[in-house]
Formats: sequence, C-alpha cells, structure tokens
Amino acid sequence: MKNNKKQGHFASLLLICLVAFTSCKMISQEPASKDVVISKDLKWSERMALTIMKNHEKPYMIDDAKEPKWDYVHGLVLKSFEVLYKQNKDQKYYNYIKDYVDTFVQEDGSIKTYDFDN
Repeated sequence: MKNNKKQGHFASLLLICLVAFTSCKMISQEPASKDVVISKDLKWSERMALTIMKNHEKPYMIDDAKEPKWDYVHGLVLKSFEVLYKQNKDQKYYNYIKDYVDTFVQEDGSIKTYDFDN
C-alpha cells in the first residue's frame, strides 16, 4: 500500500513535469498572480501545480492557448491536479479543474470546441 502511494506521488509529479517542460510553447504570457510565493517547503508535486496555476490563470491556457479548446494535454495535467487534490484536499486544485470543466461542458452535456469525429 505504501509503495503504491509513493508510485502515485511519483507518477503525478512525473506527469506534471513532462507536460510543463515538453508541451508548452515559448511565448510570452502574463503570469496570473505575480504576487504568489511558492514555498520551497512544499512537495515538488505542489510546487509544480502552483507554478502552472501561477503562469496560466485559466486551465485552458496550460499549453499557452489564447482561446479555450478541449485538449488532451489539458486533461493529462488536470488529472494530475485531481490526484493532488485527492491527496491533500486543497480546494484550489479542485477549483482549477472545475474552472476548465465549467468553461467547456454545457448544460446539455455537450462540450464546446470538441468534435467527436476528430
């Protein structure tokens, strides 16, 4: 059980790192909260998540998108946020995920910008 928990932490951290370092385009973007201080005392998974949240005010901006789009990369990153939320119950991670869902999922269950055929 303890090994599975460590593997879960490692998998979350690895996924966040991979997305943060390999999928982001290098374009200038104003950080969401310049005044947010990310403590060095936090676990790496939280530091990475907070960095993403600081640099990307809205979750759809994770890959530096200017307009909202339903995207696989966002799903991967937000899945990591979900694991992090389940581990520490910090509401800000849940709210970040919910913001993405609320941006796209309509009252009738349809998803903006999602084309089933693609």
